[in-house]
Amino acid sequence: MIGRWKLLVDTLQSDLRNVSSEAKRRHPNVKDAAERAILKLRSLSAANDKHINEVIARSDDVIQPFILGCETKNPKLILLSITCIQKLISHDAVPDTSVTIIVRTLGDMHRQEIEQLRILQTILLLLTSTRLLHGKTLSDSIVMCFQLHGHNDHTIANTATATLRQLVAVVFDRVITEAKLQNESNDKIEEHNDNVLRREPTDNMGVCATDAYLLFQDLCQLTNWEPTYWLVGVKEVPRTFGLELLENILSSSVATFTDQREFNVLLKQQVCPLIIKLFSPTIKHSRGGPKPNTDMNLFPVCIRLLRIVHCLLRYYHETLVTECEIFLSIIVKFLDSDKPFWQRTVALEVLHQVSSEPLLLSTFCRSYDLQDHSTKVFHEIIGAMGGFLQSLFTGSSSHSQNGVTSPINLGTQQPPDTIIFSLGSTVISLSALPSMRSNFKPLLLSALEKAEPPSFTDGYTLGVTYAAILHTINSILQTYNAAEAESESQEALQTAKEMTEASWHGLLAALSLLLDAAQDETARELVLKSHQDFTSVCGAMEIEVARDAFIIALCKASLPPHYDLFITGSKNQEEEKGLVMLSAKNVQCMRALLTMAHCHGKVMGSGWHMLLRTLQHLTWILGLVPTDNGQLVPSPSADGANVVKTAALASDLPILCSMLSRLFQSSQYLSDTALLDLIKALCALSTETESSSNKEKSLFAVGKILETCLVNMSRLHLIWETVSLHLLTVCNEKHASRRQWGALSLTRLLKAAIDADHTVPLSNNPRAITLYENVTGLELTRSLLSPLVKMCEMEDEDVRVKQLECLHDILNSRGHALPPAAWSPILFVLGSVVAEEQSSTERVVRQGFLSQRLLVNDFLPLIHAHGISQCVEVTGGYGLQRAELNISLTAVGLLWHISDFLYQNHDKIKDNLAGEEDYPDYARNQRIVSGPIVALRSDVPEPEDKMSFDNLWINLFQRVGDLCIDCRPPVRKSAGQTLFSTLSAHGNLLQPKTWNTVLWKVLFPLLEEVKCLSSTAPDDASPTKDVSDNPILVHHSRNTACKQWAETQVGSIAGVARVFQTWRHILFKLEDFCGAWELLLRYIKSAALHPSTEVSGAALNSFNELLKDNGTHEDGSEELWVIAWNTWYSIGHKVTYSFLVYPGETEGVRDDTPTQAFLTSLIRILPLIYPKISHRFTEEDMGHLSKVIRGVSAVPIGSDLPFVISAQDSNLTPLQSAVLETLTCIRQCKNTDIALYPLITLEYLVLGTLSYLPSPVLGISPENLLGKKLAHTSQMSKSEESVYVAFGERCMTRAVQLYKRRISEEGMISLHIMENIVKMLRGPLGLKYSCPSQSTWLLAHGTLIDVIESGVDVACERADDFTGMWTELGRCLEEFLFGDHRPPLNLTYEDRMAHEQLDVALVRLVQDRVLPRAAHTPSCFITHTMDLLNRGSVHATSPQPLTTAELYNPLPVLLRATDPQAINTLPLRENFAKSCFETLLQFSFYKANTSSGEVSKLALGTLLKRCQEVLRNYVKDEKLSGRCPLPRSRMAEIAFVMRAITSLIESLQARRTNMTHVDVEVWAKVVELYPYLIDCVTCNSNEVRETLKETLQQFKDLLVPPTLPGIPSST
Repeated sequence: MIGRWKLLVDTLQSDLRNVSSEAKRRHPNVKDAAERAILKLRSLSAANDKHINEVIARSDDVIQPFILGCETKNPKLILLSITCIQKLISHDAVPDTSVTIIVRTLGDMHRQEIEQLRILQTILLLLTSTRLLHGKTLSDSIVMCFQLHGHNDHTIANTATATLRQLVAVVFDRVITEAKLQNESNDKIEEHNDNVLRREPTDNMGVCATDAYLLFQDLCQLTNWEPTYWLVGVKEVPRTFGLELLENILSSSVATFTDQREFNVLLKQQVCPLIIKLFSPTIKHSRGGPKPNTDMNLFPVCIRLLRIVHCLLRYYHETLVTECEIFLSIIVKFLDSDKPFWQRTVALEVLHQVSSEPLLLSTFCRSYDLQDHSTKVFHEIIGAMGGFLQSLFTGSSSHSQNGVTSPINLGTQQPPDTIIFSLGSTVISLSALPSMRSNFKPLLLSALEKAEPPSFTDGYTLGVTYAAILHTINSILQTYNAAEAESESQEALQTAKEMTEASWHGLLAALSLLLDAAQDETARELVLKSHQDFTSVCGAMEIEVARDAFIIALCKASLPPHYDLFITGSKNQEEEKGLVMLSAKNVQCMRALLTMAHCHGKVMGSGWHMLLRTLQHLTWILGLVPTDNGQLVPSPSADGANVVKTAALASDLPILCSMLSRLFQSSQYLSDTALLDLIKALCALSTETESSSNKEKSLFAVGKILETCLVNMSRLHLIWETVSLHLLTVCNEKHASRRQWGALSLTRLLKAAIDADHTVPLSNNPRAITLYENVTGLELTRSLLSPLVKMCEMEDEDVRVKQLECLHDILNSRGHALPPAAWSPILFVLGSVVAEEQSSTERVVRQGFLSQRLLVNDFLPLIHAHGISQCVEVTGGYGLQRAELNISLTAVGLLWHISDFLYQNHDKIKDNLAGEEDYPDYARNQRIVSGPIVALRSDVPEPEDKMSFDNLWINLFQRVGDLCIDCRPPVRKSAGQTLFSTLSAHGNLLQPKTWNTVLWKVLFPLLEEVKCLSSTAPDDASPTKDVSDNPILVHHSRNTACKQWAETQVGSIAGVARVFQTWRHILFKLEDFCGAWELLLRYIKSAALHPSTEVSGAALNSFNELLKDNGTHEDGSEELWVIAWNTWYSIGHKVTYSFLVYPGETEGVRDDTPTQAFLTSLIRILPLIYPKISHRFTEEDMGHLSKVIRGVSAVPIGSDLPFVISAQDSNLTPLQSAVLETLTCIRQCKNTDIALYPLITLEYLVLGTLSYLPSPVLGISPENLLGKKLAHTSQMSKSEESVYVAFGERCMTRAVQLYKRRISEEGMISLHIMENIVKMLRGPLGLKYSCPSQSTWLLAHGTLIDVIESGVDVACERADDFTGMWTELGRCLEEFLFGDHRPPLNLTYEDRMAHEQLDVALVRLVQDRVLPRAAHTPSCFITHTMDLLNRGSVHATSPQPLTTAELYNPLPVLLRATDPQAINTLPLRENFAKSCFETLLQFSFYKANTSSGEVSKLALGTLLKRCQEVLRNYVKDEKLSGRCPLPRSRMAEIAFVMRAITSLIESLQARRTNMTHVDVEVWAKVVELYPYLIDCVTCNSNEVRETLKETLQQFKDLLVPPTLPGIPSST
């Protein structure tokens, strides 16, 4: 046994014991029954049965004691027994047979009025806990409850009321349960089709249904105060209670009354007549009839009747169609103005509840309004509610009865949550909005406990009306949505449309009234929400009149009152002046208007126009301006200038702006038709704005057109034509701001259309097609780019700038995706900027060029070959424009880029040109600015095919050529570089005919034009200005037009030469190339002779470039090189002939002195020409060349010196190096004529004189020039001297080298080259220390020795041809050995000794190479030579002897002896004197009867006499000086004399074996010196004594002379 049943058994046993104890004296039968029951329970407890309650219910033993206890009159026992019975009932342990006994027992207790509350509890337990209470037993139980309902004790009466309510509910619940069981068992119940009311239920009804049927029938009878059929014993019940029971049954048992026909008949024939009957007193009373006695019950009954009516309308409208029509009509009549206000209010409460059920309203409309001969119930309901609402604010519904409060005054203090409606003088307040509560409880319908109407205000009634109207609109909306969901249900759609058409007039009036009167934001918000919903429904069902009416109403509410007429279009915008104030209601309505447009824009249709006009005026009021994407923002300059700002407006302004933006962004979700409606409305509004007379035009419409189109890119094809045509019209308007915005909008749309992803349509719009899906390239060109082309016709700068900015952005973002046909209109747009008929501003030009540059740099491969020519024309036009210099320069670079593209893609371009394609030629009638270049030759044919590949090149070259003669120097320079670089790089693609055209129609005309313009350019330094007329700092080398054109001429000449040089192998094949070559050299010559050093130098550089070998090994005909040589000589002669003059003939520096660079370039050209004409280069040509070389060498270096020192050849200028290289080239060329070598050597000799002669003397003939000893002018700087010295020395060396190699050639001999060499060397050797550089005479010394040693044999062999040479040699030796050469102060002793050795070397040369060949040399030369040797042997002379004063005061002598200058003036050349002396001795010891021997004899005698004098004076002075030593010079002199005597004696001893060669007088004079030598023995100088010792030792063999033939030995 489980715990629950054990507890029950225990409890029952305990209760039974109590009953037994209580009844043991007076009621033994109760006691006995109780004991039997205890035994029974014990046995059940021992059995441990799980379902003990069922066991108990099978027998009466357990319940019998309790029933017997209730029959006693013992209160305690009765209470204990009834309680135990309730326990058994609650545990379902009552036997079936005992239910009737229990009810009968309860009836007895009721009659005895014992435990009446327990009776009610037990009855309720019996009915709810068991299924055994049916039929008569149930009716008796209910009767007892009804009887107790009227008990005087309120507790019992109220308990009975509650019990009855529960009993009724349980009875009808059992019907539902029974019906379910029958359905599950599939029991078929026969139905009766008759609608006859029956007092007794039919046989096919179940037990529970029968009970419910009989109960409900009697309740109707009781409510109608008629006798009952089943509830026997109930005489009457309060009508209000009966109505309440009926309402409860009808509202809780809907299925029973609708599914079972018996109940349905009962409903029609009992309930409805009852209601109509009970409404009659109210109706009669309202019609002025006598007041019934039940006036006090009028309100409770009316309330309950209306509640039942609402229940019938709500649940049984399909069954009671006619009855519901009657009920609705009754309710509408309740709203009549002559009804009591509480009746009107309670009727509104019913309508409020009905209006909140969409299905109910749609059924009413379908059942009545859609029927032909039926009352328009729905229409009447809406009209009645609207009329009642209007009466509230007109004062016709005043009510003072029933304690209703009067309207309040706005001036009084209201509670914080009060909601106020105010219209005119009527003010109504609400504590809350009914529709805002989900659990709204009607005030009057819920006042069931009230016997009379409760107190309520107009605010409550207004609130109910307000909620009813809003619920009605919401129900209509839900009805339409449901109909839309059932797409196949035309009836539903028809119903929804009928509801809308029937109600919109009344609803519009009601909503407008509520919106005007509402002072609370929440209340207005709900009204506006309903307004939006109804407008959307009207639009969705295409009820245009209603939709537009609602839109206009909301637009009016959104703006201040004086804007109302404007919204409908009858007020001119000009009247809007001054500040306006937007109220909170206006702002809220505007937000609602925006929300409606945002959410329901797809159904706005023609209403867009009114709505947009309102929004436009809102933007004006708030001072909003569109941004570049169409969105509205507050104007920074006039923020809120037209509106008085409040705190609410300040907080709502950002919200309004955001909503405005979202409104047009949400247009992407509109259908195609709705989008077209919106666009047309915007265009119409924009046109209307332009036609207005306002000075300040609104930009709202244009900005929103832009924003709308931007968010509908995928459907732009639907609206593009309309939008583009309108925006083009706006671009042409007079108003600047609208014109600018039209351009901005159109260009933004174009960019967005091109930039958009047109491959996949919008996912939420399956009907949208992509922009490119069915559009070819040409169609795209005509559709999208056509407006861009049309904008070229507009003259406004801002419009053109926007157009070009758009094009630039398109190229940046989608240029790679444009079809080929799009490039022609694009180029047309860009070309229109620089077209001849256009006068574009700098801003327009700059913007256009950005796109052109991008196009050329990035998109050339995408342009069809036919469009490349157009691209070249446009690019050239940008180069020629004058607005912006940098653009022109960049355009030149773009032309170069195009040339590269043509070169790299020539095959593809040729194929495109060969193919046939429909290419739109937009540029056919467009004329781009061009230059003035005219072909030099008219006989050059034009290309046959204008669109050929070569014609593209010619067009390109002509455009660049036009730029080469632009008036702006930077453009000319850049264009020239581009033109010639292009020709040099890509010329291999041109055919010979094309080259011919390029030469005679581009290049040579360019050179001619540049030459003419350069010659006429002014040379005044006028200030250079930019485009803004501001001065620009320009370098002095470019501060005149003449200098700037000179630069252009330089570039042109160089470029043409480079082209000729690069493509020489192609140009050689042209028939008239020789003429072109000659013409080009003529231009080069003219430029080379130009007074500008820049032009002339560049011309020579071009000449040089032209003649270089280009690697093709094709040099052309010999005639070309002869022309080049003649041109070169003509240039060289004209620039140098004036410098070949003698010194003194011209003073100062010439103004037109050519620069070193120019001359260097000129000379360097010859090595390029000479090899080509060397075989025909004559002596006459060499003479011409010599003139030029001498001329250029004679040109003063001057200020060019710091810049011309060659890095490769130290101390040589580039010009001098070039001269040497040129001569070397001629000398080394294998085809050089042998007769030219002497001339070359002679030229070297002439140039060698520059090492010691001033340069201008080169004009002297070589015969007069060589041997000159003219010192360099004092005006020449040391640096300049060193340059000439180095050059002269180099030429001197090369002359000797060339001579030595060809010394025996006849030309060298016949032209006396050796004589000229010696003559030239005589100059520096004669100057010696006076030479500009000591290296010169040193080089000349070595060169002389080299030449004599090499050529003496040839001179001896051809003595007759070298007579003059010997004469020049003698002069050279004399000037070098005995000239007035004062050594420099810084010459060291070692250098002096080295220089003396150079003198000795010449003596040795004469001794070894010349004197032995005296027989083949002229006698005069030998005599002169001996004289020189004699002079050399006595060259070391001593100073004058000391005077007496000097002996007593030797300080000045000592000071003079230590003076370096004094020492350097002494030519103490001991070795030289010794060498001369030895040479004299060598040729003087012979007794030959020659003049030389005589000269030598005289010289030797003089020498010995001089030695004697020196010895004598030394002894004398040495004695006078005492201890003071003699000067060093005296000591050196005596030492030299001693050594000379020693040498003489040694020579005599060497010849002692052959005394026939010794003169006797010589011996005698030597012996005479001996005494003087003895006198020197006493000298103080150790050095002298040592030297004397050596000398005296030599006299040992000379004291006795040898015996000569014929002379006695004693002599």
